[in-house]
Amino acid sequence: MAASWRRVDRPSNKELLTIPDQRKRDFYLAFCAHEHWSKRTLRAKIAGKLYERTIAARGSADGLEAELAALATTGTVEPTLAFRDPYVLDFLGLPSEHSEADLERAILDEMQRFLLELGVGFAFVERQKRMTVDGSDYRLDLLLYHITMRCYVALELKTRPLEPGDYGQMTLYLRWIDRYQRHTGDSAPIGLILCTQKGPEQVALLGLDSGEVRAAQYVTDEVRAGLARIVARANALEGGAM
Repeated sequence: MAASWRRVDRPSNKELLTIPDQRKRDFYLAFCAHEHWSKRTLRAKIAGKLYERTIAARGSADGLEAELAALATTGTVEPTLAFRDPYVLDFLGLPSEHSEADLERAILDEMQRFLLELGVGFAFVERQKRMTVDGSDYRLDLLLYHITMRCYVALELKTRPLEPGDYGQMTLYLRWIDRYQRHTGDSAPIGLILCTQKGPEQVALLGLDSGEVRAAQYVTDEVRAGLARIVARANALEGGAM
């Protein structure tokens, strides 16, 4: 990770040195160097528990060191590093009760900040992407593209807990994108379902913490206290990998 230290400015270097845990420090160092964070951005990512949310999204800390090394040396971003859980969307200013239309509209109004929360490499492509299958029209909430992974990312917004049918819906969207939208040189598309809650058994049975379809919770200002549970879960997962 020595090369990464040289790509980080002095104020961020000093901030990184205040992180006592080696694995956590290496995580923030790799991303700070890769995404060219300022000290202010680094502090915001630490305060927003980015490390813990990444561990929670991947299901364990297994393989993390190798992926960080690849990120530092070649700039390769694995999906397990690109996705987090939960996503903190408090900047949208949404009340605790809101519709999917309200959520989508707020994201579109704050697209730059939304993409920053997703992480560097995500680019907006289209909203309400129409897909016609057997004469019926279906609409994907948001279509994104990840420049580093070179793949489309289909994003569905659910202002409710995750349901099994969401997996089938997203799988259909991914098959359509793979057949009609994917270009030569693109990797297979990935689906992300943002929801208010997801059950661990359902996630495990459907494989939603890895693979082509993923699910993550989103957190608004009113429910940000839920981050404490995510941090506790991440700490437990990390401890199990050591």
